[in-house]
Amino acid sequence: MMKAVGYFKSKSISEADSLIDLEIEEPTLEPLDLLVEVKAVSVNPVDYKVRETRESISGQPIILGWDAAGIVVNVGSEVHGFKRGDHVYYAGDLMRQGSNAQFHAVDSRLVGRMPKSLSFTEAAALPLTSLTAYEGLFGKLKVPTDKEFNLLIIGGAGGVSSIVLQLVKALTKGKAFVTYGRESSKEWLQQLGADGFLNRENTLLEGMKSLTLPWFDSIFSTTHTAEYIPEFSRIIRPFGDVCLIDDPDILDIASLKSKSASVCWEFMFAKSLNKYDMESQGEILHILADLVEKGAVKSTATTVLKGLIAENFKKAHSILESGTSTGKIVVEY
Repeated sequence: MMKAVGYFKSKSISEADSLIDLEIEEPTLEPLDLLVEVKAVSVNPVDYKVRETRESISGQPIILGWDAAGIVVNVGSEVHGFKRGDHVYYAGDLMRQGSNAQFHAVDSRLVGRMPKSLSFTEAAALPLTSLTAYEGLFGKLKVPTDKEFNLLIIGGAGGVSSIVLQLVKALTKGKAFVTYGRESSKEWLQQLGADGFLNRENTLLEGMKSLTLPWFDSIFSTTHTAEYIPEFSRIIRPFGDVCLIDDPDILDIASLKSKSASVCWEFMFAKSLNKYDMESQGEILHILADLVEKGAVKSTATTVLKGLIAENFKKAHSILESGTSTGKIVVEY
C-alpha cells in the first residue's frame, strides 16, 4: 500500500473532501513503464480543471498530478535507456492515474533524466510547462532560431510563459515581450530577461506603440485568449502566427483574416492521448536538462509546500484558481 491524495466526487476546493488523504495499492507496471518513487510534484491549472470535470465511475479514487520528479525503482520488460536508481522528471499521461502519490507508473517514452544541478523540488516545476512551451514555440509557431523576431507572450508571469520567455532567450535571436498585471509579476519577468512589458491596464496596441514596435511576428497566448483576440488583429504582422493554450468556450478568429494570420492550439497531452510521437517528449526533456546544466534555463518553482497531504494540494488548487500565482507551486514529499 502507499499514500496518495485524490478524490471521488467533483467538488469545490473549499469543501472538506474535495481532496482527501488515501491509502491505495501501488500501481502495476505495463511493459514500457517506469515505477517512480515520487519526491516532488508541481501543481498546474490542468489539475483543478480535471477535478472540476472528472468523477470516479469505477469506485476507485482519481489521483491527480502531471508534473513529477523522483527515483526509478522498477522498470517494465520493454523499457530501454532507464534503470533503477535513475533520477527522472516528466509530465505523464492525462488519462492515467497521476503522480500525487508515493509511487507512480509512467510510460518511459515521456520521461527525461533530471538535470543534475537541480533538486527534486526544482525539477518538478519544469516538465509540463517546458513541454508546452517548447512544442508551442518550435512545433506550432515554428519561430526561427537564426534570425530576429518579436514575440508577444500573453500572461507573462505564469508557469508556461516563464519557460517560453527563457527558451526564446536561450535558443533564438528573438525578443520576447510580456503582459503583466502586478509589479511582483513584472519583477519576476525582469529576472527572466523579458525585452519589454505591456501593462494589462492598457490595450495591447497602446502597449506595442509604447515599445515603438510596428507589430509582433507571433503571439503565444496562455490565458484569456477569447478576450484578447479582437486586439490581435491590430498588433500581429501580416501572415503572423498565434498559438494558444487556454480553453475558451468560443473563439471568434474572423478578425484575423485581414492579416492572413494562422491560429493554432498547443496541448502537450495530445501526444500521449493519441499515442503519437511520444518519444519526442522525453527528447525535449533531455534538451531542457542540457539547457539547465548550462545555466540557460532555471527552475520556475516559486512556492514550495512540504508534505504529501491533502491540505497542501487544496492550498495549491486555491491559489491557482484565484489566478494570482507567479511561477510554479511545488509540493515536496
